[in-house]
Order: sequence, then C-alpha cells, then structure tokens
Amino acid sequence: MIAGIVPNSFIDYPSHLSAVICTQGCNFNCFYCHNRELITRTLGLLSIEDVIEFLGKREGFLDGVVVSGGEPTMHKELVNLFIALRKVPFDIKLDTNGSNPTMVEELVEKKLVDYVALDIKSTKSRYSQITACANRAGEVFRTLTMLSESHIPYELRTTLAPTIEMEDLIQIAHEIPIDSLWKLQWYNIPEYYLPQDRERIHDSHFTIEKEEMLLRVLKKIHPKIVIG
Repeated sequence: MIAGIVPNSFIDYPSHLSAVICTQGCNFNCFYCHNRELITRTLGLLSIEDVIEFLGKREGFLDGVVVSGGEPTMHKELVNLFIALRKVPFDIKLDTNGSNPTMVEELVEKKLVDYVALDIKSTKSRYSQITACANRAGEVFRTLTMLSESHIPYELRTTLAPTIEMEDLIQIAHEIPIDSLWKLQWYNIPEYYLPQDRERIHDSHFTIEKEEMLLRVLKKIHPKIVIG
C-alpha cells in the first residue's frame, strides 16, 4: 500500500510542517497526473510499522502528516494506517479524489482525520474525460456532501489543466457548496504522460497572467476561492 514517505513539506498541509505518506495505486488516470508512477497498484515498499517508526523519530520537528497518493481510499487497510497514525502526536490530513465516500466517512466518524483535501477534477458531466474512467462524479460529490455536513475542515482543489474552460469553472462554482474553500491550482506539464495525451498535455491552459480575471469572475459566484 505505501510507496514511500516525503520527510518534510511546507506546502501539503496548511500551517503545518508535515511528512507525506504516498500510497500506491489510483483508480483514476488523469492525463496531467504528476505521480504517474503511483497509478499502478502494487504491494508497496513500506509497512505501517515502518511509517510509525519513522514518524516517531520526527516528534518535536513535525506537526502534521499527510496521507496522499495515488488514491489512498483504494486500500481497505487504510483505516488501520490512520488508527496507527493517531498514536503519534501529529495532525492528520487526507488527500483524496473522493471516489470512495464510505471510506472517507468512516475516517471522519471515527475521528481519525483532522483535515481533508478533496479534488474536484471537473464539472459533474465531464469527469470521465479528465479521469479516463467511468464517470465517478456521483461518488465524488457524495464525499463532498458528507464533508460539508461534518465537523472536519476541508478544502476543494481543481487543477487548471488543458481542456478546462471558464464555463467549466463557472459550472463547478455552482455545483460546490458556497462556503467551501476552493483552491485553483496552476497547471504544470508533467514529465511523463501517455503518448495519446501528448496533444492535450501541451494544449492551451490558464496561466498566472489570467489570475486577476479568474478571481474577478469566479468570486462573484464563489467568494471562498484562492489560486496558487
């Protein structure tokens, strides 16, 4: 399940210096994925015990741990990882594509997670175009509904990738809860991608020069939006 650990990060958990646990395997295959080596599901390289031993040596230095991927909620043993993480004195964040609302709800109900970042890949109707799988928007938005009704702080993330147009962003703004924190992420061309995606990988996309315009238009619909 566990492919590796990033020892420390200032950018993966708001207001935290965190370690990042990377899980192996993803049920999406987004054409712009920057972690393509994690898409194929394997047994992983590290055990839960290895992770806890590593984090134990980081007490007093770190204040957070992020479980990311790949897609962590693919793994039935993820709950056991979070139970083990609760034994170390760090806040715990989950990065998820939202395709397994039952798993996310279990983590929330058992108070095993402190913060969730949920990817909103596109509008509900275009999910299969971005993720190269059957449309999973139903599960993603069930996860979002559950989070919006829970006590858990969360954020939504959308990458400004090629094929994402202003009308898509406007539609997403109408589809998500108005009080949710929505982060737009600048697109960077990935080092590795599938040959059939070459054209759209290099297609036109939003750049930082469009930041003022994006905020001006979208904040009228969704006030809690940031770009970075």
